[in-house]
Amino acid sequence: MRLSRTSLQKAVTGVALGAGLAVGTSANAGIVFDVRFTDGTHTKLLTNTGTYSLQVWVRVQGANSNLSDDALISGYLQLLSTQGGTGAMNGAGDGLRNPDPTDYGTTANPVPYPYPIGGAPKYSYGTRVWPFADAPTGGTSRDGSGSDLNGDGVVDWGSLASSIEDTNYMVWRTENGKQEWGGGRPNVKGGYSSGQAAANGGWEWAIGQFNVVVSHLGTGTTRFGVAEPPGRVTTGQTNWVITIIDNVQVNANSDDTLHVFDTNNSDPQATHDAVFMVPEPASLGLLGAAAVGLLGRKRRK
Repeated sequence: MRLSRTSLQKAVTGVALGAGLAVGTSANAGIVFDVRFTDGTHTKLLTNTGTYSLQVWVRVQGANSNLSDDALISGYLQLLSTQGGTGAMNGAGDGLRNPDPTDYGTTANPVPYPYPIGGAPKYSYGTRVWPFADAPTGGTSRDGSGSDLNGDGVVDWGSLASSIEDTNYMVWRTENGKQEWGGGRPNVKGGYSSGQAAANGGWEWAIGQFNVVVSHLGTGTTRFGVAEPPGRVTTGQTNWVITIIDNVQVNANSDDTLHVFDTNNSDPQATHDAVFMVPEPASLGLLGAAAVGLLGRKRRK
């Protein structure tokens, strides 16, 4: 009898906790960046090299229970890796990639979450995800690009440039800056709503998707999380995120009107990271034992 993928994932998570490895948790906040895998989890046990998919979501949650008076508009994105020990991946060039920057919305590259409520299927624009890619070409949003920004040997996403207009920074933005409302409320232009209800309250939207290339396994962990870009506008404040919370526009900016970047998860507006990990041989033994135990239980049933 085959074990379900869910059962195996639970066994993997149990082994990870037993081995003292961190598993991401969530917290209620006004704005939360959440980096996770396509199955919604925050941990991936690596036993093989290959290409894996990451998504970046933004959750908005107001003080009241009405999800339809919260909305998301635009922002910048920078992703950084953190290596634990030798890292889960340490091959030359391992890290983040653009899924397909030349595929502007075909059935070969569909958006990785449910289609818009009441609307026709929509598709991704490479790294940017509809509706936060205002145009395939010629718009003001852009994918940005990857490079090793912190010298740990893993490809990150973004830039170290002092100007936020550096094209290596990712910009996600709705067409004409319209509001993407939560709670199933139709947006102003398209007549449909995007995103979905978040598991821990609020409404969330996918803003980006990435491939992670792993060519060589290490023996530690590799974490990807959202970080504050060092770039700034020439004059005034740099608005990292423009959103609407409880029908009031909120600009999370470089003067820290609303702090949304905190990779240590010590702030209520914390980022939630995705973690790759490679188990030690003893942990692999525990995983095998857990799988055998689950199989035995299924057979007895």
